[in-house]
Amino acid sequence: LIISLPSLSIPIIVKELLKDLNKEIDEYALEKLMKYTWPGNIRELQNCIKRAATFCKSPLITQEYIVFND
Repeated sequence: LIISLPSLSIPIIVKELLKDLNKEIDEYALEKLMKYTWPGNIRELQNCIKRAATFCKSPLITQEYIVFND
């Protein structure tokens, strides 16, 4: 059973995840996250955000750091 994340909840989840990482996300990166279907659900979203925060040296995560496990 695959349950996808509703796109409206993604900004809320992302902002909560980023609080702990002391990062923010720009609007284009957030839009990219919202367009993805998230077959791995919240765990996949969480891993994507952690990876982006790790590789992005700036306090603002941009869309080039958003990479999906396709």
